[in-house]
Amino acid sequence: MRIGVISDTHGILHPRVSEFFREVDSILHAGDIGDAGVLRQLESMAPVHAISGNADAPPLAALPQERVVVLAGKKILLCHRALEKERILPEVLRTLKSKRADAVVFGHSHIPFSGILNGIFFFNPGGGGRKRFALPRAVGILTLEEGKDVQGRHYYLDR
Repeated sequence: MRIGVISDTHGILHPRVSEFFREVDSILHAGDIGDAGVLRQLESMAPVHAISGNADAPPLAALPQERVVVLAGKKILLCHRALEKERILPEVLRTLKSKRADAVVFGHSHIPFSGILNGIFFFNPGGGGRKRFALPRAVGILTLEEGKDVQGRHYYLDR
């Protein structure tokens, strides 16, 4: 199963997102959506699971701040903030302990990240909308297969 991962669109969906999400089975948006129109655009590509981020105003602020999505037998914790200087935030550790997720998908920093922390795969796709400072704009694809670890890859939108 291929899962498109995006975060921090802030009301704008980069035109190349549809190119990378063309054949995904589902899409995860890790908050700071910015405009419901972004979700409608993504929903035209595949089913979307989204959460609110710290910059989301109503009605998007009514979305959950975190959720666990089960896809291809894998539990994925979707939250906006998960790390601070590559340290897992205490609230995320508590959720991981109770929910026993296989992976964490997050956003907030606009910085692409992929790594194993405390034995769990963490993935930040980077920002998929507005350019922020000198950070690259990016999205990700997770590959989920039963019996295998979650894998992720970044795709850079400005290249």
